[in-house]
Amino acid sequence: GQAGATAGIGVAISESKGDQWAIPVDNSMDASPRRSSQRAELLAAIEGLRRLSTAVADHFPRRFEGQRLYHRGLIIATDSEYVAKGVTEWFPAWKDNGWRNSQGASPANLDLSKSSMTTSLLSKRRYKMEVGFWRIGREHNNKADSLAKLAARNAPPALS
Repeated sequence: GQAGATAGIGVAISESKGDQWAIPVDNSMDASPRRSSQRAELLAAIEGLRRLSTAVADHFPRRFEGQRLYHRGLIIATDSEYVAKGVTEWFPAWKDNGWRNSQGASPANLDLSKSSMTTSLLSKRRYKMEVGFWRIGREHNNKADSLAKLAARNAPPALS
């Protein structure tokens, strides 16, 4: 990331405009003095999962004792290899290794890596659903990408 850079995130959980958000990244969302695409991608995954979890709670009635739950999983679709592999492969390995990467160093964006794992696990426990991350081609992520670009145009630069 560069000093003075701006970032935005785009979240789309359906075709409905009410389920699509362009969110400028500001210092309350990310206190890091530098904005980067990887940090924005992680923030988008965290926010997407938070909003998707809320939508599930709002749109699907709680199951009662003995009833089947038809929605058993939440899938976060992302064109970010960093997020998809990070949450499913790298972050768990880092955690098992005392939050160190294979070279023994502290990984970049560790604060958000831990937060994305925590958000995923909390959603899994709260809604008793599996949470998955699916890497899609960039051409299939146009809506979230355009929302992120719109948000970045309205975002303040990071404070050093």
